[in-house]
Amino acid sequence: IAGAQFSEKELTLAEAVRRGLATNLGAITADDSTREARAERLQAMSALLPNVSGQVTDTVAQVNLAAYGFQFKTPPGSGFSIPTIVGPFNYTQVQGAVSQSIFDPVAIRNWRASKQGERAAALSARDARELVTEAVAGSYLQTAASEARVAAQHAQVENARSIYNQAVVRKEAGTNARIDVTRSFVELQREEQRLNALESDLRKQKMALEALIGLPFDPNLRLAQVLQFRETAPPDMDAALRQAFAQRADLRAAEAQVHQAEEALRAAHAERWPSASLNGDYGALEIGRASCRERV
Repeated sequence: IAGAQFSEKELTLAEAVRRGLATNLGAITADDSTREARAERLQAMSALLPNVSGQVTDTVAQVNLAAYGFQFKTPPGSGFSIPTIVGPFNYTQVQGAVSQSIFDPVAIRNWRASKQGERAAALSARDARELVTEAVAGSYLQTAASEARVAAQHAQVENARSIYNQAVVRKEAGTNARIDVTRSFVELQREEQRLNALESDLRKQKMALEALIGLPFDPNLRLAQVLQFRETAPPDMDAALRQAFAQRADLRAAEAQVHQAEEALRAAHAERWPSASLNGDYGALEIGRASCRERV
């Protein structure tokens, strides 16, 4: 992405979301669908606007009288002759036409249906962007949690190694039994094995995050933003439901699609109704002077 301030080894939550919205195919396809729906609305609206057309032609022609069967012969020595070719001559024609729909119930309802279709496409695009944002933010938080688990497990490994070293020293001093050394060594290996598993999960989570935001795999990728837990009170269920029904883009898009289908049905029923339109034409014809010459 041109002009992006981004380090190959650090990634903030805002940058991850921005990259996800810019590269995710779902959001890009939804934006294309919105532009397509807008074009369909403009096309439907054009049926209600005046349609003006014009044409200008200029024609140059000549007429061969012999081709039409006219052959003139003058007496010898008369001193004049009748030409067999007339022209060339030209004429210019200017035409204009205008048409305006006065009442067309089908076009009106198709335009209303296209408006609802554009609204549904815009809301679907918004819903797609929200889903991408949710997926990227969730993956970022899971990666941050995996990093925290790996850091905590490193501390557990160091603690188990300290216990094992202490057991070895006590064994050499004769104050500890051999079984205690073996037990602490087994515990150290268990913690190291768990650390390897957590580090593998962290690498997988980073790969999933990088795939979501369109980045190549980088094992040195580090999350630059430190996230802290903040306890919040749970929202009221009734208020949350009212807010969801009023603001969720997918529900509003489905509602717009229902209105679009209703308008399309009304347009189909309106095909039985009469329609009225106004048409007008204007034209002018100008003929140039004709000249005559005799064919050699």
